[in-house]
Amino acid sequence: MIFITSIISSGDWVKLRDAAAAQVPGEVMARGKVLRRYALAGVKATKNLSEQDRARLQHEHRSTQCVAGPEGDKGGGPW
Repeated sequence: MIFITSIISSGDWVKLRDAAAAQVPGEVMARGKVLRRYALAGVKATKNLSEQDRARLQHEHRSTQCVAGPEGDKGGGPW
């Protein structure tokens, strides 16, 4: 079993909740179920990508994890 912690803003949660409601009309899903479905959909989509596309997405994701401010300017890792 794998445990994943998702930290999302209230605004992002509203977007996910609304998108889930549009995809499954008439069903009110708990936050965990919505996040789990989107995570699994992302895994499935990623598995179907070429190695080059996966590497590009990985690079884009890492670039979003940089620390803002003087700490991020020291050339270290993303933390």
